[in-house]
Amino acid sequence: VLDVGCGTGILSMFCAKGGAKSVTAVDNSKIIDKTKQIIRRNNMSSVIEIVEGKIEDLEFDKKFDVIVSEWMGYALLFECMLDSVINARDKHLKPGGLMVPNRASLFLSAVSDTAAYKNKFTFWENVYDFDMSDVIPDLYKGAFIETVEAKNVVSSVCGFKHFDL
Repeated sequence: VLDVGCGTGILSMFCAKGGAKSVTAVDNSKIIDKTKQIIRRNNMSSVIEIVEGKIEDLEFDKKFDVIVSEWMGYALLFECMLDSVINARDKHLKPGGLMVPNRASLFLSAVSDTAAYKNKFTFWENVYDFDMSDVIPDLYKGAFIETVEAKNVVSSVCGFKHFDL
């Protein structure tokens, strides 16, 4: 198993616990130091090999039966690792191998939530008696991750992009 962007190593440990004979966990961030500690603490060093580096730059002496990755960013594609996972698939997956996950979909619907809007935007008009409304225009440039109650969904849900990896 190849775990691309392993982070803390949780998917690698699930694979090892599930019976994988060998797991190679790759990450290019400083979390890898903690990952090594976590793998040792959970007595999985004999099954899980930790590799620090960018998957696009790494070479292995074998192809993998399975590639796992939690590559999704918010809104599925923002700050995600899809390109890295596709690269790993093309370069390191055995023919007929398994990608997990191997499908993803984007859905869109309209939402109306006046209270949430007010909390996000008008909040800046009076922050402890300071007018900080200069922040408001920048809020339109970003994304918000929100849990939305069903009563605030005001349109049908529309699937508009499906990925088959």
